[in-house]
Amino acid sequence: AALNRDLPFDQFAIEQLAGDLLPDATREQKTATGFNRNTQINQEGGIDPEQFRIEAVLDRVNTFGTAFLGLTIGCAQCHDHKFDPIQQREYYQLFAFFNNTVEDGHGKSTPGGLLEFREELEPQEALQAELAEARDDLERYLDTRGSDVAAWRLALTPESRGELKPSAREAIDIPWDRQTLAQKRALYSTFRAADPEFKTRDTKVARLERRERRPVSTLIMAELPAPRESVVFIKGDFTRPGEKVMPGTPAILPPLTAQNPTHLDLARWVVDPANPLPSRVLVNRIWQHYFGRGLVETENDFGTQGAAPTHPELLDWLATELVAQRWSLKALHRLIVTSATYRQSSRARPDLELADPVNKLLARQTRLRLDAGIVRDVALSASGLLA
Repeated sequence: AALNRDLPFDQFAIEQLAGDLLPDATREQKTATGFNRNTQINQEGGIDPEQFRIEAVLDRVNTFGTAFLGLTIGCAQCHDHKFDPIQQREYYQLFAFFNNTVEDGHGKSTPGGLLEFREELEPQEALQAELAEARDDLERYLDTRGSDVAAWRLALTPESRGELKPSAREAIDIPWDRQTLAQKRALYSTFRAADPEFKTRDTKVARLERRERRPVSTLIMAELPAPRESVVFIKGDFTRPGEKVMPGTPAILPPLTAQNPTHLDLARWVVDPANPLPSRVLVNRIWQHYFGRGLVETENDFGTQGAAPTHPELLDWLATELVAQRWSLKALHRLIVTSATYRQSSRARPDLELADPVNKLLARQTRLRLDAGIVRDVALSASGLLA
């Protein structure tokens, strides 16, 4: 929908990277942050959740570097970059931007970081009435045991608290009379799971809840109230913390001037016209789709080991024009497809066989292999059936 209505790419990027931090963020803006939750999730028993949380954050940093900067940022995870002027410390300064989410390595079971679309559910009035009655009965019973739970909580050691499940850990410091039923269930099942009266009531509620239609949900980014401490990992090993770092950007690029920056400041820095890379990386990828090869052939590496642009002035002009057109992707597409370069014939020419055998200089159009979806659209268009 965002692409169809030509949402300016600078706003699109800000919402993808930090829609959750926008003032009065809409549901669509929060949903957009799911881009950064598309990391691997491991919910096997016996794992170290912190390890997989860290790996998810590292994945976000590497994806950010590739997608928006066209740089192999990930090469600085374990040491200073061997070829580009990116220090390991700068890698973990970027890491610090993405290290403050509520995610704790448990995937969808993490408290927070999940957006539900309940309005899409069909009503189940009879089931809801029965479930409400069962929940009321369970809560009344749990409230008679509140003093026992309070005494148990006071006796817990810090080590014992650290071993609690995330749902119980979230509720442990909330006064009993302010807890939700879910929090009370989580605590009481940890305190006295074998209580037969509790088990009977809890099982009934769980059985009815399983019959509820589940709302469509999606993972989103959600910020912690207080930032986590971020450090350099010695040789990239999260079990070997080094010096502390604060959020920041590579010194080779324009400075980020915000005080105590968040990933919203990082998103705005990315699409600042003073930042030379993101606009060039974007127009190069779009050019690649139309011509089979980007103006920079290594579309994910604009560093010193990447290919030099075949037409540097054209790349600069397209990037500048994109910003001048207020980051309109439709305007950029229209500009390219109406150009004389794009509208050339792709027929091979004998006079170019030696001068430019792979057509880097674009003296003709390139023959492209079409994606399966485009093959279908071409067939529908040729037959007059494409709406």
